[in-house]
Amino acid sequence: MERKTVVKFGGSNLQKPEDFQKLVKVVRNYNKPIVIVVSAFCGVTDKLTKTMTDDVNSTQNIKLICNDLANIHKQIIFHNISNSEASKNTFSEVDSLITELESILNIFCKYGRSNIELKDLILTFGERFTATILNAILINYKIDSELIFPENLGLITDGRFGNSRINFNLSDEKVTKKLSSEKTFVIPGFYGISEKNQVTTFGRGGSDYTAASIAKIINASSLDFWKDVDGLQSADPKIVTNPTQVTHLNYAEASELAYFGAKILHPLSIEPIAEKNIPVKIFNINKVQENNLPETIINKDNCLTKTIKSITYSNDFGIIKLEGSEIGYKAGILSLITSCLNIAEINIKSVITSQTTINLLLSKNDLKSAGLILQNNQIETVSSIKIIDDISTIAVIGNGIYENYENASRIFSAITKSKINIRLISFGATDSSAYFIINEQDKNLAVKAIHAEIFETKNAEFYNTNSL
Repeated sequence: MERKTVVKFGGSNLQKPEDFQKLVKVVRNYNKPIVIVVSAFCGVTDKLTKTMTDDVNSTQNIKLICNDLANIHKQIIFHNISNSEASKNTFSEVDSLITELESILNIFCKYGRSNIELKDLILTFGERFTATILNAILINYKIDSELIFPENLGLITDGRFGNSRINFNLSDEKVTKKLSSEKTFVIPGFYGISEKNQVTTFGRGGSDYTAASIAKIINASSLDFWKDVDGLQSADPKIVTNPTQVTHLNYAEASELAYFGAKILHPLSIEPIAEKNIPVKIFNINKVQENNLPETIINKDNCLTKTIKSITYSNDFGIIKLEGSEIGYKAGILSLITSCLNIAEINIKSVITSQTTINLLLSKNDLKSAGLILQNNQIETVSSIKIIDDISTIAVIGNGIYENYENASRIFSAITKSKINIRLISFGATDSSAYFIINEQDKNLAVKAIHAEIFETKNAEFYNTNSL
């Protein structure tokens, strides 16, 4: 049996009802059964999140919110399903989901605003709506398609709410069996089901992780992401005027890019497929042709030349700085600090130390709670704890970045010429990236300066991302 391709369509592909026609064209062009994973229609997850954070405390308000969501999705059906009977049946399916959502929202607003299980369940409805409608549209176009929700697929998670992971040992057999028939399957991304039959989500952007996990389980021929841009770029086109297209990355480079803020891939989407050497292909949905070539390919292969591929950034990081004159001499202090944060399930992104200071790089969302935990534990030799949140992390990505002595020189020369102060530097943690921390207000200037030095000067051909 031919290995199936897993195809991921994101919310950026689905901004208006007519966009579903692009998806139909893509699916037809594969000319074989595929596995489709979808995100929510653009803006729907934000609406659901806002509903839970706003002071929505009346049945009438909830009814208005659900009517709005119903209208959004019924417009999609109206524009894309011509058969009246099929359209009527799909309207009915959406109405059933709306009724279920309305009931859960009423329970949440009356009794369970702190209930993380209900929050996860509510947030999955965007993907459920999209998958239900896309499956009906494909059938309307005579494509043999079947809708499967993760709870019926057997996509078992570790049970953590808001940030769960797939339990592959428990998922592999059932998922493989469910997806074995020669038809196209449509699956809502973003969530799975725990062993206790509780819906748990993978975090924002987690549909990429769903697609990668399914690709690993069925040993897909490739994992294809359809985006609304020309693959990966040498920098954010919103900052740099003429970025270079990156046609190839290895798994390590792609992981570092995603980790340090490149929005085109979820940070967790590389690890599952790297284990099976499954290639990732990124296509532009606005360039759909019968024989599409990917804009970017990600696989295990390294470029023959050591090149810088891209400059990325993130505003999501913050620093907790622990200071004390004897920090460098006290055995076990770092272990104690990490244990305190581990109990609270706070992830430490990176640690940079000196004799008198420990700098913890955390998500900004975790800074306040982490600072409070460490203060309450009154760690010996720590005389002060400072929170720094006005920073950006700039990362320069490229396999073998340390093997050319000019790389560091040119990067920091560009920063120096731009009169930007570097607050922290990390070189050598990986062969694929170097990162440094600057004031958030200097982010755009730093990205432009490094990009100009590496990709736009007379020596730029040495760093050309397309050279092999």
